[in-house]
Amino acid sequence: PSPASATPASFGWDWTATDRAVKAALSRGMKVLANPAYTPGWARPGTSSDKYPPANNADFATFVSAAVARYGPQGVKAWEIWNEPNVSSFWMPKPDAAAYVRLLRAGYDAVKAVDPQATVISAGVAHSGGSLDVAAADGSWVSPYRFVNQMYAAGAKGAFDALGLHPYAAFPYAPSADLSWNTFQQADDIYALMTSMGDGGLKIWATEAGYHTAQHPDGVTESQQAEYAVQYLDLWDDWAFTGPFFLYMPRDRGTDLAAPEENFGLLFRNDFTPKAAYGALATAIG
Repeated sequence: PSPASATPASFGWDWTATDRAVKAALSRGMKVLANPAYTPGWARPGTSSDKYPPANNADFATFVSAAVARYGPQGVKAWEIWNEPNVSSFWMPKPDAAAYVRLLRAGYDAVKAVDPQATVISAGVAHSGGSLDVAAADGSWVSPYRFVNQMYAAGAKGAFDALGLHPYAAFPYAPSADLSWNTFQQADDIYALMTSMGDGGLKIWATEAGYHTAQHPDGVTESQQAEYAVQYLDLWDDWAFTGPFFLYMPRDRGTDLAAPEENFGLLFRNDFTPKAAYGALATAIG
């Protein structure tokens, strides 16, 4: 069913897996950043991928309201609305800042109606482009800075409590590298843009960034991964405008040593043997 007035029961939502994950995290003293995404088939009729936005943002809001009502009382107080809407791989058929802002506003209003004290983070914008303010000729991606600017032009101010960013460095270089395509270093420019829009009091949350150790031109060694992961945290903490930093990801998801996406694990290889970053991060954070 699609009416905005539908109840959670009428949608047949199954919370089993999410219940288990939230309980496991909270029972270990961890905090949860919830990320309501993507779109089930019934809510995107005629489209093939769940990366298409909902046909009706009210359906998204209904789900978000139910999720906040379920997990807010358990201690989930941060909600990131969607993921990487500035690239076509996560917002199909191609990025549309105005459309994303409409979804963001729906999600923001839904969260705040249930839990006014919760923090709403805009979707982490993806590393993309060879310089600060650019976009693909075919519209398939928009650089983080330009997309955030487009969001403000579309009325995003007041629809988030913190700005989401995926400040991946320019692989395989360090976060400190002075390169035009280093999204990590662009965080300062993006904050200056926020300030010019009257949002200088908000923080930027790094909701995803890491390094992979694949045998690939963009890959780093495990010792470099450890060094750069610590550098991410140290440099991020040096800025006054930054919030939490989420390192991607705990464990290698596969065993193909040539595949970047299978080798982002910071703490463990796929077989749970520890990587160098395990000890380095334990020391840095501890």
